[in-house]
Amino acid sequence: MRRKLFGLMSAGALIAGASVLAAAGPASAGVIAPSVDVNITKVVHGDDPGVAFPIVLTCTSVTSEGPDVDVQDDINLGQNDTDTFTVHLKDGESETVTVQLPQFEPDLVTCEVTEDVADADLPSGWECTPDIDPAEFTLFERDVRVEQDIPEEVDVTVENDCTKPPTTTTTTTTVPVSPPPPVKPIVAVARFTG
Repeated sequence: MRRKLFGLMSAGALIAGASVLAAAGPASAGVIAPSVDVNITKVVHGDDPGVAFPIVLTCTSVTSEGPDVDVQDDINLGQNDTDTFTVHLKDGESETVTVQLPQFEPDLVTCEVTEDVADADLPSGWECTPDIDPAEFTLFERDVRVEQDIPEEVDVTVENDCTKPPTTTTTTTTVPVSPPPPVKPIVAVARFTG
């Protein structure tokens, strides 16, 4: 767990809680905000359609103070902000999404993981049902009574129970056709009297 690191650079020092750390940057370096890695793993049970599923991580911050800074992570939250990042994962694949919290201590940062199997390029007739654990989680919630920990990472598993369509086979049987019975010749006898 990381201790909260929301703080201000001042004369080359970072003030974080009760600790003071020496910093090599100038006083204008700005505010330091922590980030959290969200590790998303895909697991397919049943039949594997062999396609990548789009999984969306959406995080929202509720903050009542301070401006934002330009950062370069997958999800960059400002004050009272929502940001999303989509990963495309096949069975057994994992990807890490870095969530940058706002530079000033927010009141609350929550995230939600969703997957719409209709957006996956499933073969015709396939059905998949997602199960996401956890589907929603809190990265930070302000509580002035205690010093808070910020997780270094959160693990999310997205499972799908997939079923391929039943295979239909068409069989044809040849029914032998009996030849028609032989035709009997009709012989007519004619008499001519003369």
